[in-house]
Amino acid sequence: MTSWYSSFLTKLTIGFVILILITSGLTFIYTYGATKDALKESTRDQMTSVAGIMASQVNGDQVALLTRGGENSTTYRGIQNQLLTMRKDQPAFKYAYILRVVNGQAEFLLDDTYGTDAKAAATGDAYPDAEIATITAALKGPTASPAFHTDQWGTFISGYAPVKDSTGKVVGVLGVDTDASTMIDRQNFIGYLIYLIIGISVLVAGAIVALFSKTTRRENS
Repeated sequence: MTSWYSSFLTKLTIGFVILILITSGLTFIYTYGATKDALKESTRDQMTSVAGIMASQVNGDQVALLTRGGENSTTYRGIQNQLLTMRKDQPAFKYAYILRVVNGQAEFLLDDTYGTDAKAAATGDAYPDAEIATITAALKGPTASPAFHTDQWGTFISGYAPVKDSTGKVVGVLGVDTDASTMIDRQNFIGYLIYLIIGISVLVAGAIVALFSKTTRRENS
């Protein structure tokens, strides 16, 4: 009788441990997924807000004067320095630039790394890897990438906002990029933290089940 009971208790203990592991695994998957989504939305909100603020500080009348080959003009340099100053206040932001949409395609009006980065775009250069749907939407108001996007400069989440002249006409779209690695590092940190918490919880729960099993066996021996 005792042997049968011990066998049953052993199976019950193993069953509890397996249940704890399955529950913990599902909890980890759900929590990590929900946290990633929340972090992505938080980043998108931040990029939308920052792009909107930066665009509102740019003189649209000056942007309307930008033309191909004018990268050394006072107008270009003035706007470029303004974007560099605003971007440097946010270390996570890697690039800032101004685009325009022509016949459903994006092209650069200004790149704030022009003159310091060999990969910088000149005025009038096409942007073939642009998030054209998101950029077009930004002509109506600030928005951000729905997910990571990759171009020749890297992988980013970007914020976009319309640049308007003194009459309220949209003359360009300001873009600002945050490197995907920044968000991935945050996701990994949160994932490790959740994993650690659940791992400790599993060990504690397992120890309690083992102690309960041992105590019950003594009482029935």
